[in-house]
Amino acid sequence: MTIHPAPASAEAVPTAGEQARRVVRRWPTLLLVWGLVLLLALLLGLLTPRSYTASTEVRVNPLSSVVTAAPSAGQKVEIATERKIAASEEVARRAHEQEKRFGTQQLRSHVSVSSDTGTSVLTFEAHAEDAGQAADMADALAQAYLDQRAEDVDQAVDEAVRHLDEQIGGLSPEADEQQVRRLREARAQALAAPRQAGAVITPADQDEHSSSPGLAYYLLAGLIGGFLLGVVAAAVRDRTDPRVAFPDRAAQILDAEVLEADAQDLPEQTALLWRRWGLRPGVQPGSATVLNLPGDESIGRLVADSLQETSGAETHHLSLTGVDARTAEELDRSQRLILALSPTTRRRALRRLAADCRRADLEVDAVILLR
Repeated sequence: MTIHPAPASAEAVPTAGEQARRVVRRWPTLLLVWGLVLLLALLLGLLTPRSYTASTEVRVNPLSSVVTAAPSAGQKVEIATERKIAASEEVARRAHEQEKRFGTQQLRSHVSVSSDTGTSVLTFEAHAEDAGQAADMADALAQAYLDQRAEDVDQAVDEAVRHLDEQIGGLSPEADEQQVRRLREARAQALAAPRQAGAVITPADQDEHSSSPGLAYYLLAGLIGGFLLGVVAAAVRDRTDPRVAFPDRAAQILDAEVLEADAQDLPEQTALLWRRWGLRPGVQPGSATVLNLPGDESIGRLVADSLQETSGAETHHLSLTGVDARTAEELDRSQRLILALSPTTRRRALRRLAADCRRADLEVDAVILLR
């Protein structure tokens, strides 16, 4: 028989040790939640496709430096504009025409274009379920952008030459020879200017390491997260369970010690209970009344029969929901009052009975929780 002392206060805040013990005794709930979360993590790890990342870096040359032969150190690339052009549907369509494996929308959704402020470098970053495919997509879009920009450079040069030709053709025969020479030199410089719009400075690498979490990551998250959720679920379960379930919960309600016993050794335990009261069975049996709440009648009869068998005392059995004045008077005639509970006894009903007993000034000599 296990004796659980009454708590110092019915409203006492449980210590960390007590709370841990309450969680441990709800181990089925903890293991169930832990197992479900771990299983979910395993399924996610197996079903979530792996993702690989590959990046291609492109240096962008200013258009003005290819249109005019003279260097233009003060001129810079509008990198924000170039980033939008590189990520446009037109460039993606051009990449699709050059590399039929990838669709236009696939390239736009799987490849992002970024740049650092103050630089003239574009970074094409591709994400795919295959490392080689990611590298190919990044390279394809980067090359399509360079081809598109090369066409723009050619058009800019052709437009400059056409404009110079119009100026030269529009000169009168009496035009200044120096002016004619200057225009022809500008035309020659435009035609001879380098037309490289940019270049790939870092091609994409087929990284064999996935950028997405692997199965081990999901299992670790499931182990840790499942355990924490299981602890929370066990604590909530213990707090919200409407049943008495455990002796300390009954002790908290009754502010009395609760004895826990099994049905098999109940006769031996009830004999020990008589000796604890200082009574010798068969010599000073006295009388006893066993109380139980509705639904626990079988428990009450079992405890009453055991008390009578082990002591020879006149033992009565009473099932009640509350204690009125008449019932209190009858119970007061009994030498010993024993309250019999089962783990399924409802805590709300037990609180009502405990309140009635306190109002009637009835002292319960023992509380037995029979499993």
